[in-house]
Amino acid sequence: MKKIALSLALPFLMFAANIDQNELVSFTAQKYKADYNAQTQENKDKIKKEYEDTQKLLNAISNDVKNDADYKVAKTLLAVNIWSQKYAQNIKVSDATLKELYDKEKPRNTESYNLYNILVNDKKKAEEIALNLEKITDKTARLNEFKKQVSQNSKDFISSKKDGNVGWIDIQKLDKNVQEQIKDKKVNDVFVTEIENVGYQVILIDDFKPSKELSFEESKDFLTQFAKQQELIKKVQTLIK
Repeated sequence: MKKIALSLALPFLMFAANIDQNELVSFTAQKYKADYNAQTQENKDKIKKEYEDTQKLLNAISNDVKNDADYKVAKTLLAVNIWSQKYAQNIKVSDATLKELYDKEKPRNTESYNLYNILVNDKKKAEEIALNLEKITDKTARLNEFKKQVSQNSKDFISSKKDGNVGWIDIQKLDKNVQEQIKDKKVNDVFVTEIENVGYQVILIDDFKPSKELSFEESKDFLTQFAKQQELIKKVQTLIK
């Protein structure tokens, strides 16, 4: 479990009254992304003191913000978001409902690509790299040379740490230009594309997963969320009539 090192943000405020345990659990999760119950007693005491101080500060400033438009909107959106999440969590979806949805929706995954990338500033340099790579027909040899070119030329510091690999990406998440260029390409192909105001990419297609109909088991998580979303929408509509 995650342990947290705390420094009290508001040491000048006085100790407050009783605090609900659930509030402390929520405060720890939201602020520190940690489990309150996994903390040492010393940390629990510090968390409790910090939350009490935060509540006191809220009481002190409440008159200053109660008519502020940003505060009102933020409070409204947060309340709706919390209610929506908790309402959806409590919705029970039967296998019969999921199977009915599966037959109706026929869910499919989207086609995706495992890509490698070299980013350079100059179009001529990008085309030169691509041309030299195209002369290597063996897939493994081409990938090895690509990785070598990454270390020598790429300005993409993030992907460079992984030999230029940007991982699996669904086609709809790719840049529109790349989507157009890649649709007639195959595994091991190399091509150059421009990123406006950034530079030129040399892209290698290492692998490809086509779109296919998913099995019921593969679809279960998606269908469950879809069913819960439908029920949530129905509930919202009844509440706002």
